[in-house]
Amino acid sequence: KIKFSPENGMSVIIRGATTLYPQRGDFQLIIQQMEPAGIGNLQLAFDQLKNKLRIEGLFDSDSKKNIPSFPKKIGVISSASGAVIKDIIKVLKSRYPFAQILLYDTIVQGENAHKKIIKALKAADQSKNCDVIILARGGGSLEDLWAFNEEEVARAINTSRIPIVSAVGHEIDFTIADFAADLRAPTPSAAAELTVPILEDTLREIGSLNEALINSLEKKLKNYFDLLKRLMDRRFFHQPKEIFNPQIQRIDELHSRLLRGLEQNLLTHQQRFQDKIHRLFQASPEKKIPHMKENLSM
Repeated sequence: KIKFSPENGMSVIIRGATTLYPQRGDFQLIIQQMEPAGIGNLQLAFDQLKNKLRIEGLFDSDSKKNIPSFPKKIGVISSASGAVIKDIIKVLKSRYPFAQILLYDTIVQGENAHKKIIKALKAADQSKNCDVIILARGGGSLEDLWAFNEEEVARAINTSRIPIVSAVGHEIDFTIADFAADLRAPTPSAAAELTVPILEDTLREIGSLNEALINSLEKKLKNYFDLLKRLMDRRFFHQPKEIFNPQIQRIDELHSRLLRGLEQNLLTHQQRFQDKIHRLFQASPEKKIPHMKENLSM
């Protein structure tokens, strides 16, 4: 039933009874309770478990999940009858009334409290209804908060797929759940503040971003307009016909040369045709027939 692990060489305070077995002369000490000397039983158990889980990597920052900036549904694991849930609801409603609050009621103190807490953690995680979970209870002694120092609770927090904010006790109180959680809050009210933004601040930020976006777009449009104006002021764009005038003149020149070449070629062929016709007439038999008739008659 002891919370810590006894080690060789450890100084301890024990309570029990002595017995003597006369037949063999055996002297025995029947221990009923044991705690470390100079340090509390629970404190040593806390330190031992913290060191064990740290070595395993359960507290590594690389494994921490990010808390959503604008959660729609917030799960709260706490006692429905305590003042903690009322404080959380008050803060959430005043800062960000759009969020829906889902309470997973559980006892937060007592012998079997850690089992109830684990059950609530699994129910919230398996429901997939929450964007973030707040694990909270009010302040108390180390014994009062011990349910949040159980190893099973730390492992349940570590395996949760939903990010968890731990807010157990007061600002000076630290539990194993705080180290295992994705984010530790000093108080339950602070956990609510860390989980959601302030609506007014969000609206102002949106307005500022909207104004910055409009200014950026106007600046870009002005830069493009100035660039276009500079280009339009150039002769290159001011009189686009000047781009094509040399080409048009070149086309006209080629067209004229083509017509002159066709005309010259046509005249050449016409002259050759006339010469052939003349030669053909020169070689015509009609001119030889009278002479041949004259010779025939002679």
